[in-house]
Amino acid sequence: MTISTNDDWVRMAVLLLFPLLLPCRRASGQTFQFLPEMDVFSRVQPDIRFNFQAKQTREAGDPTQVEIGPGFDFFLKPAAPLRRIAAFDPDEAKSRSLQLSAGFRYVPSPDNPHTERLIVAATPRLPLVWSILLSDRSRMDLDWSQNQFT
Repeated sequence: MTISTNDDWVRMAVLLLFPLLLPCRRASGQTFQFLPEMDVFSRVQPDIRFNFQAKQTREAGDPTQVEIGPGFDFFLKPAAPLRRIAAFDPDEAKSRSLQLSAGFRYVPSPDNPHTERLIVAATPRLPLVWSILLSDRSRMDLDWSQNQFT
């Protein structure tokens, strides 16, 4: 069997993987959630970006609350293979092999004391075959509530 184009590879993958999906049952959630999010990015320097995030969230089953705060993203220089993969993606961060992030989030709660959160994250990106981009974000949160660290 000779496969010559990317479309043929996709068809072959679908034909091989489809039988594996047949025995799976449909998953269903218990509740419907709509959690809007707004992200704003502004380039400070070529390798530094300021971000601001405001989003609706649920913390450990507590009532819906908001998480809001600023942060900074730091990038390594763009890698040539990643530039080709992310050529049509408006997020220029996808063309960088490593992204380091640090930020602050304020999480007020109607029933509990507010939480202040320091966020540190690292996202390495690795180009694979067929223009597939592998990303893995590792994130650490440091939380303070009523002057107690968790």
